Amino acid sequence: MQGTIDIVETAAESADLWEKAGEAVIAHGPWAAAFLIVFFALLGIVVWTLKASVREVRDARSGERASNERAMQLSEKTVETNTQLKDRLDRVLEVQNKILDQMEGGSTT
Repeated sequence: MQGTIDIVETAAESADLWEKAGEAVIAHGPWAAAFLIVFFALLGIVVWTLKASVREVRDARSGERASNERAMQLSEKTVETNTQLKDRLDRVLEVQNKILDQMEGGSTT
């Protein structure tokens, strides 16, 4: 509800500004109109530039997030692969130890 009230208040303020601008144009003639046109054009350029900057920052952060997520996935896969390799090496060592035990047992008996 507060958001709607804020929007209505902002629209009313904007309407008041346009009304005052119109009165200034009528009172001061074409120079005031030219000034207002240039002023609002510059204001539009500033707002457009700020929006573009915000969009670039947002895109960069989004890209960082995607990159970080990808790095985490790769890290998890690396940990998983390393765990599998460790398990395989443990099995190989067990088999080697059994073979060595059999060789030692066979030569002594």
